Amino acid sequence: MTTTLILNIAITLVFIYLVIALIVTAVNEIFFTLLRTRSKFLKRAIENLFFDKEWKQIAGQVKDSPFIRSLQKAPKVFPAAIPTRTFIDALLCILGKGKMDLETIRAAITSKPEKGELFTILQALMSQPEMDLDKLKQEIGQIFDNAMDRITGWFRRYARILSMFFALVITASLNIDTIDITLNLWKNRERAEKLAAFATHTAGQIEQDSTTGKIILKDSRGTLMEVERSEVLRSEVSGNEIMRNDTVNALTDIQDSSSQNLSILKPQNLKEIVQSYNILVDLGIPLGWSGNNVPACSPDFWDLLIGILLKIAGILITAAAVSMGAPFWFDILKRLSLMKKATKE
Repeated sequence: MTTTLILNIAITLVFIYLVIALIVTAVNEIFFTLLRTRSKFLKRAIENLFFDKEWKQIAGQVKDSPFIRSLQKAPKVFPAAIPTRTFIDALLCILGKGKMDLETIRAAITSKPEKGELFTILQALMSQPEMDLDKLKQEIGQIFDNAMDRITGWFRRYARILSMFFALVITASLNIDTIDITLNLWKNRERAEKLAAFATHTAGQIEQDSTTGKIILKDSRGTLMEVERSEVLRSEVSGNEIMRNDTVNALTDIQDSSSQNLSILKPQNLKEIVQSYNILVDLGIPLGWSGNNVPACSPDFWDLLIGILLKIAGILITAAAVSMGAPFWFDILKRLSLMKKATKE
């Protein structure tokens, strides 16, 4: 019995972490879009491809090249991504002064009295036997790809720090306390079982994109009340057909109403935030800083201090867990769901 209770609490907590992580991811995306963070990182990567004065001048010409400007969504908005081939064409066009043949580029490099890092590398490459334009493009493409690997590392570290910050802000704002939730569920086995069933059921409406790895929340989902009703039908009806039809009809109704309510929220990230928050509300866990969700005002100083410290610790634990990311908790939830299914069998 204790093992089942622990498993139910673990499933509920993991599901809560997953849902909050979805909110954090959406907030991150909104932040990056508003501040054009990807564009700034890409521009910085091009500027720091080499560090000599010669490259600074060439980098400015590359960024203003028609090849790059053709990728812009607005006149003064630098693109968030540049294909390797586009960068190569832009650079060779500048080096060849409008021409993209090997001899013109070679002449431009050899005529340069003082060579910076780029021209030194290109001269060494062109001294190789059987060097042609295609091979030169491959070498330049490798240089650019290495720069993109560096910017990916910068961006991931930056996104990680922001995720931790947003996780703390959202967790503290909603007052989602891991310690408090765990203690409450430990005292109420029936509640823990129902929340675990709801988490397992709703997790079926969450999937992971096989290409990007992004966690996607579908529009159709059930409420806790509908899950409980399905559990009653499962116990009272010998066949599964009635229960299955009832659940499908309920989810269809919710999907229709959910689509109507969220149709005005055209930005996908805002829609994900609303959906995720609604799921937290459906869980029935205490949210906000009111009622019984705040430390009791005890006349004893040490009791009050312990209550405050536990509250801070509980929120910090939640924030730290959420910062692990939605894909991490999605994988954990799938494994725990399989364990729960095995214990029932």
